[in-house]
Amino acid sequence: MFIQQAAKFLFFCFISLALISCEQKKTTSGGLLFGDSNVLFPIVQDGKEGYIDKTGKIVINPQFDEAWTFSEGLAKVKIGNKLGYIDKTGKYVINPQFDKAEKFSNGLAKVDIGGNWGYIDKTGNYVWK
Repeated sequence: MFIQQAAKFLFFCFISLALISCEQKKTTSGGLLFGDSNVLFPIVQDGKEGYIDKTGKIVINPQFDEAWTFSEGLAKVKIGNKLGYIDKTGKYVINPQFDKAEKFSNGLAKVDIGGNWGYIDKTGNYVWK
């Protein structure tokens, strides 16, 4: 377990440093690549996970048992044995209630409660069970 956490921490440190060192580059759609100031990166501190910005400043205090990268403005986080979703301020948008969950894609996320899989929207409402 410790080796997995250490590897995850080192991976995110490496990615963070790589992104910090990149110059801002415009995409063809006019958005920024690697220069987006809203990008947050998961970190591990004292056994809990939180998020830093590209300057290394802690934006969301480490308080989660596990934290994943943001996708479509929401990040999957784990408290105890349940998964939920937070926004970039650290506020729960969808409270931890899922046994398994995937990141959001095209406005939906695949989730499981007790072996019953379904898809939820960004408000936590089921769109398909």
